[in-house]
Amino acid sequence: MDTGTLALFVGHATAALVQGQLAEQGFGDLRFSHGYVFQHLIDEEPTVGELAAHLAMTQQGASKAVAELERPTASASPMLPTPGSAASD
Repeated sequence: MDTGTLALFVGHATAALVQGQLAEQGFGDLRFSHGYVFQHLIDEEPTVGELAAHLAMTQQGASKAVAELERPTASASPMLPTPGSAASD
């Protein structure tokens, strides 16, 4: 087995382990793709438009991802400020 394939398998196993641990702690509704969103919320509070640019996706797609995280059953995530809102000032 080549190194690249081994790294792929290790990455998938690690992701499965982390998702399993999150589920045990009550965050079972988080998906692998939510990790890409969280990466951009660690050091800053981007608007949905900025988040979309960081993720190379449409604003509609970024809005959907944020909405999934804001659902009451989803894990807590900070509200992203929108241009003109009090939070963005």
